[in-house]
Amino acid sequence: MNSSGQETWDISTLGWRNDFNSRYNSEWISSNHLLASSKSVDDLRLEGLDVSDSHPHEVGWLRNIDRIIDMLPLSFDPSDYDLLDLGCGSGISTLYFLDRYNFSSFQGVDFSPTLVNVAVRNLQIFNNTKKSNHQVIFKVADAREYVIDSSNRNIFIYMFNPFGFDTASDFLDRNIGLLRSRNAIIAISWDIWIWQLLAKRWHKAVIRNSLYKLSLVVF
Repeated sequence: MNSSGQETWDISTLGWRNDFNSRYNSEWISSNHLLASSKSVDDLRLEGLDVSDSHPHEVGWLRNIDRIIDMLPLSFDPSDYDLLDLGCGSGISTLYFLDRYNFSSFQGVDFSPTLVNVAVRNLQIFNNTKKSNHQVIFKVADAREYVIDSSNRNIFIYMFNPFGFDTASDFLDRNIGLLRSRNAIIAISWDIWIWQLLAKRWHKAVIRNSLYKLSLVVF
């Protein structure tokens, strides 16, 4: 754990698991002909974005999405939840959810207009590949200012650690009432600031996989 109270994680220590998960990503992305765009913090800065609390955009391990779903109680039914991919980047994680899990609706949000444009293009490619007409809303928005929709439906929010805890805290503080009223579950992949979040005592429950740094936080 570092001086900010965040866990550190050296991915190289996972050995063959690193190779397996990276290969799985490559195979799924290429089989669907998707554009796996990535951006460094410097790339994001060149878009004129405030990157003071940003991490580089990378596609997280897609198998971690399956691991997160497997952590949920057997009573969990995706069709009872809207999916929000917060920090969706190029939309690959959003489309992976779409391909594998029957959520009621799908939405991806990112503060980079360039990445959101790639996500929209990836949806078109995905639909062409699958010969389908799936509907996903991708929008440009900053998590620090983003307010989730007011709805009577439950919401499942996925984050592949796109930003630091300051941004996460702003998002949660702004939305805490809606998160509670919508029975939110936040799924965090690479949850290095989970202990800072839990210290806020906003949650009802937490389920954690410490090997892969995955957390489910229930509101």
